[in-house]
Amino acid sequence: MRRERAPQEADSMVERGEAALDRRLGEIEEAKKRKEIEGNVSRYVTNGWLDVTGWDEHLKGFDREQLIELIRPAVGEEPEPPLQRQPQGFEEREGEEGLADACKATRRLIKRAIQTCRPNVVGKEALEHVNRREVGEQTNERPFYARQKVQTIRKYSDHWVKVLRYVWRTHSRARKPPYTLTPRQSRCMRLVKTLCNREDEGTSGESSQGSSGADIRDRRRKIEDACLSFWIAMFDHELKADEHESGIMSALAVLGLDTQKGGWMPATNYTPILSAMVTVVRALVVYSAYKKREDEVQRLR
Repeated sequence: MRRERAPQEADSMVERGEAALDRRLGEIEEAKKRKEIEGNVSRYVTNGWLDVTGWDEHLKGFDREQLIELIRPAVGEEPEPPLQRQPQGFEEREGEEGLADACKATRRLIKRAIQTCRPNVVGKEALEHVNRREVGEQTNERPFYARQKVQTIRKYSDHWVKVLRYVWRTHSRARKPPYTLTPRQSRCMRLVKTLCNREDEGTSGESSQGSSGADIRDRRRKIEDACLSFWIAMFDHELKADEHESGIMSALAVLGLDTQKGGWMPATNYTPILSAMVTVVRALVVYSAYKKREDEVQRLR
């Protein structure tokens, strides 16, 4: 009897030990996700990727989960993966009025800008110019490719609205990662917020005031134009010793956080984010020039 019990007791002890180890590993993983950013002395850094990006230094002292919360969808948006989970008690917070409308306007703007980047609309020369590399490169004559599929444009937009949410929620805070908006960027942000808040008011009273479809389309187009000015201003930011003084670069550091496993996103997983930013900003530059030309033509008429 004793010989039969011994293997059973040993198996039970092994099972209990494995269960305790799994619990401990889970606690460590959860603590890792919630841990404040430690800077370049972080023990979780396993390669030189952060030495290139400088994300850990820029976000040092801020809680990971709170930073991830800054890029989650606002009330009224459609949550997109991997940020579908909303915290308990999630509700529209003070200062977020109109954020959902601004994100929707940015998505419409990106779609409209990419659709404009066609040789029969803006000309092949414009697409070659915006896609040029260094002077003398053979690829300078390769036009900007803007025939992405709908799902690709959607993925691009997902990254862009995360940047918008981050800047919207943090730019006026006393304690935030050390970035600064230029006077022009601040004016553009205030204009977007003002127009979006008015849209909230207009939409809520749409049935009572009898607003026409043309009025609604005109209001939304104004918001899109304000968003276009905001994004152009955000990228018109001189980078000095610390590139993270730019709101765009600060937001891209937050997008480098791994929302699923904790820690930082590896370079291979981060490349699509950079591709989305570069592709869309080129489309926005072309679209901005196209709009200015069209507006001037209408004025002369």
